[in-house]
Amino acid sequence: MIRTVWAYIRLTHPWAVAVVMTATAVFGLIAAGSNPPGWRFLLLLTGMLGGQIAIGASNEWVDRHADQLDKPARPIPSGLVTPNGALVFAAAGVLVMTLSGALLGWWELALLTAGSAAGLVYNFRLKRTPWSWLPYLVALPLLPTWVWLVMDAFQPLLLWLYPLGAAFVLAIHLSQTLPDISADSGRGEHGIAVVVGRQRAVSIIWIAAIGSTLAVAAGGLIAGGNSLPALLAAVVVAVILLLGWSFLEGIGAVLIMPAIVGLVAGNFPPSGRPRAYGLIAAAAAIAIAVGPVIGGFMTTYFSWRYVFAGEVVIVIGILFLSRRAADEPVAE
Repeated sequence: MIRTVWAYIRLTHPWAVAVVMTATAVFGLIAAGSNPPGWRFLLLLTGMLGGQIAIGASNEWVDRHADQLDKPARPIPSGLVTPNGALVFAAAGVLVMTLSGALLGWWELALLTAGSAAGLVYNFRLKRTPWSWLPYLVALPLLPTWVWLVMDAFQPLLLWLYPLGAAFVLAIHLSQTLPDISADSGRGEHGIAVVVGRQRAVSIIWIAAIGSTLAVAAGGLIAGGNSLPALLAAVVVAVILLLGWSFLEGIGAVLIMPAIVGLVAGNFPPSGRPRAYGLIAAAAAIAIAVGPVIGGFMTTYFSWRYVFAGEVVIVIGILFLSRRAADEPVAE
């Protein structure tokens, strides 16, 4: 029973659903201010959840034959969910989405339906074609527009998200499909990443991301007339895209060892430090041995995205447990 329930949860692509639901909630809180209308906020979340369930379950149904060969542990190939069960689950998601949208209003229902329909069109028609980016272009900028409409805070300025964010949407789509380019090519699919190739796709991602940043900066100039903040934002984001992540990653790696030495020296007497360093070295050795096995299992039978989601869970656990721990300085 538990395995079946978990299989139906996996059918929805829970990591992607969590990201979209978090973005929806955050947008809703921003749009409504400090006091969001409770009933409409709840319908906002249930409507989006229904659409995401329909998109995720139908995607698994469409990919069931390919997953039988490449990902046999997925819910449908594993036998935990039947193809008809996946379609019923997707239909239930559509029903929840429709009821929630109708209770919000006809315009709200229309935009919610358009965004969800874009995901379904991607699954059933465009996923394996060079036009696979088009549903992303429709759905992603539509999300904040719909949220602001639901929270009674819609502004025509939000419509600029479409021309200004088009390049960034393309970058997001390519970055999501890039890890699967070899498998997609082997199955004879013709998505945009397969058509342009890996090297060109990487170049397009960078160009599109930086181009969209500059476009947003230009939008800031047009809307606000203050050139300096907009240009600074463009430059800062471009530098972060090109150098920032690698720089921060390098700084973090450099600071690990001094932090370990400082923590051990501050919490263990000289006689206990060799044992502490030995335990740390043993933990690192175990991680080096076990990490590739776990990572290989997750990427083979599930998705590489779960590896990064696992890191987030571990960090949250560390932050939670660190509140119960306290340094115990020792005398030298």
